[in-house]
Amino acid sequence: MRYCTTCFLVCFILIGSAFAEVTENIEYKYYEVNAKAGEPLRPQIFAATPIRQEGQLFCGSANPNIKWYPQVESDSNGACHITSVSTIMNVVITLPKLIGGDELQKTNFDRFFITIREHELNHYKIDAEGAQEIDSILKDLPPIYHCNELKDLADKIANRTWEYFKEKNRQYDRDTTHGLKEGAWVY
Repeated sequence: MRYCTTCFLVCFILIGSAFAEVTENIEYKYYEVNAKAGEPLRPQIFAATPIRQEGQLFCGSANPNIKWYPQVESDSNGACHITSVSTIMNVVITLPKLIGGDELQKTNFDRFFITIREHELNHYKIDAEGAQEIDSILKDLPPIYHCNELKDLADKIANRTWEYFKEKNRQYDRDTTHGLKEGAWVY
């Protein structure tokens, strides 16, 4: 009996992992901040940042791009099923890179960099949670009799789920004041 249970669990795990797959890719990009010794870093970082969202400047960002690919097939009864899902999430994290500066600026920047990177990685974690959720929801959709309708339904549900996680990211920024409450500030 124990052998059968183990065999069943291994088969279940293999089938489940073959059915749904999320591929996560993370890329780091850096913009240069040419520090002028003895001057505050904050205005220098904001002068150098390429990150502009809704008319505001930011020191760091995590920009996700997610795609989902449900494979749909009809069975012998004409019902359409999602037979596999491939979800791909690419995230580009953009951060500052200090060039030059005095020792006080370097110490200040190093502390700031650690916290801003952690803040952006927390956005990445929310994005990854969203990708996993989309993947899971799509694989669990029930069969219907029109394959195009199933594809449309999968797309609508995935988009609605992704919107929820985008709002979760916006709420995270509101809760942390874009990382300031976590220590992502520089003087």
